Amino acid sequence: MLADKHIALGITGGISVYKMCTVVRLLKKAGAHVRVIMTQSATEFVSPLTFSTLSQEEVIVSLWPQNKHSSTSLGVKHIDIGLWADVMLVAPATANTIAHLAYGYAEDVIGTTVLALRCPLIVAPTMDIDMWENEATQDNLTTLQSRGHFIIPPESGELASGLSGMGRLAEPETIVRFIDDVINKTPCDLKKKKILITAGPTHEPIDPVRFIGNRSSGKMGFALANAAALRGADVTLISGPVSLATPKNVKRIDVQTAEEMNKAVMANAKKQDVIIMS
Repeated sequence: MLADKHIALGITGGISVYKMCTVVRLLKKAGAHVRVIMTQSATEFVSPLTFSTLSQEEVIVSLWPQNKHSSTSLGVKHIDIGLWADVMLVAPATANTIAHLAYGYAEDVIGTTVLALRCPLIVAPTMDIDMWENEATQDNLTTLQSRGHFIIPPESGELASGLSGMGRLAEPETIVRFIDDVINKTPCDLKKKKILITAGPTHEPIDPVRFIGNRSSGKMGFALANAAALRGADVTLISGPVSLATPKNVKRIDVQTAEEMNKAVMANAKKQDVIIMS
């Protein structure tokens, strides 16, 4: 089911970079189109030439041309890849990379590409056991999952340090199966469809301090908006007062009262193909 799918691979600097050579070969064998981007540290383990040969595509390592006085051919390739990809995999994802993704850093070609994505993101962590179990790493992974990103759990076994435990990068066959599952479970069958979703409570003020409201969390509506956006829809989310992050590629309109909710829905309803009142 990977035939003719567009797979972006973000490769970072971990010892298990060598496994990604097999991942690229398996994806190509399945008929996928693969484009590889690498951090500078990843090139210390495997050269870009290797991945270029395996993928039969240019490998991007930097946002900038090697000779800034004679070439501007790189253009905005992080944007191009963000629009081109059906799914992006970051692997091996080091603790440093996971932290940068969680906080939205855009200091290298992988960070900028992830911020420009319009497709599902898969992260495959790998690191030593103590780094994996560190509270900061687990918090960062939770943040990524809360945004609708997918995590391929590491495996347990002997690690590069000589220790044994969780932290090994999943095997190439496992990674490719995971990519296939994500693509098949998030089909882009809602492209060009406009969907309006309402979510969350409304607050009716009694005075400047008190209000009458309800216990709606908004989580259902936000989950629906995220799922619709992943499937390619143009999503408008009208939300009451909640403390939830806006799903990626979703237009959000905040309201407070039922009257404001009604006005926002009526103002946008005629443009929609589907309206979901959640």
